[in-house]
Amino acid sequence: MTFEFLYTRTTTRTREGPSPSSPPRNPTRDPACQNPQQKPISILFVDAYNQSRSILAQTQTSLFLLQTLNSGLPNPLTCIDSAGLYISSTLITPPTLRATNPLQTPPYRPLPPSAPADPAAIHTIFPHRGSHSRLSSEERGVLERMSMSRARGVQETDFELFDFIVAFEAADVEVLRSLQNFVISTHERSCYYQQRFTSNPGHARIVHLTDGDHATIRSPGLRVSRAEAAGVRLSADDIGDIYADAAVRVQDAVERFLMRDCGLSSPRYAIASPRTPFRSRQFVVRAGGVSEARLEHLRNVAGGEWEVWVDNEPVEGAGRLVTLTARMEVLREAVEIMEMYLGRGC
Repeated sequence: MTFEFLYTRTTTRTREGPSPSSPPRNPTRDPACQNPQQKPISILFVDAYNQSRSILAQTQTSLFLLQTLNSGLPNPLTCIDSAGLYISSTLITPPTLRATNPLQTPPYRPLPPSAPADPAAIHTIFPHRGSHSRLSSEERGVLERMSMSRARGVQETDFELFDFIVAFEAADVEVLRSLQNFVISTHERSCYYQQRFTSNPGHARIVHLTDGDHATIRSPGLRVSRAEAAGVRLSADDIGDIYADAAVRVQDAVERFLMRDCGLSSPRYAIASPRTPFRSRQFVVRAGGVSEARLEHLRNVAGGEWEVWVDNEPVEGAGRLVTLTARMEVLREAVEIMEMYLGRGC
């Protein structure tokens, strides 16, 4: 799922003259919370059309990350993204793979790229989206970002850039493994391939995400369309219940996956709990907009008062996500400095 906008300003009220060289007051992390053994992890969620289940999973994982950062734990994720298998921009596969794909029955029509996310899925996660005052600033940021996201297909570089590729259907898992084998066998002797991906090329771990009873989490949109095709009249409440059921099952499955397969710890506080020691803001900037040199400069400016992370670029040319985490007493100043740098097109 890619993002069309380049930079999202926060709703924080600014004041004149932020000082980039202000002296440090408080460290942003409790040293006891640091886990140097935690390996950064990147995750790609995949479903058929990159519109409902993968969006639910990506959103829930983004909220879990912000909850983790606000609880004072280190950033465990380098990239969270989603994609669809049946989008016309998907990696070209051998004709035999397409012909033997079990998901062709019932037939899946390819979806054009850049289709928006299913609004019913977004509404399920943020039922109070019409009243922003009932959402935390972190939740508002995720809501804006996911509402403006656009579907993308699976690319061959996904098997190199992501540690985990998570699918919701057993048939999708088999298709992804076939694609992975195809990518490895086709490109493993390519000079460009070897130069760009030198560590364990093409060996992303493909995971089947199921609910607590090891049952498949069905697409809510597909459940609705099949019911309507069968002549069942569904009210708005019925449709809402179908999406809510999928959202709860996806959330539970994602949390189990993050703790069991990724080795992450459960956050100690809610995302905006009064006991939360930190708060976070996120920005989406143009591809290549945050160089390593500028990122290091921002960290030096922070002087230990806040921390900044930039996600890996999931798709060439897509926006990159910058996450800022700071204590409440220095958050406004940190946001002002970040907006100053990002506003200059860093």
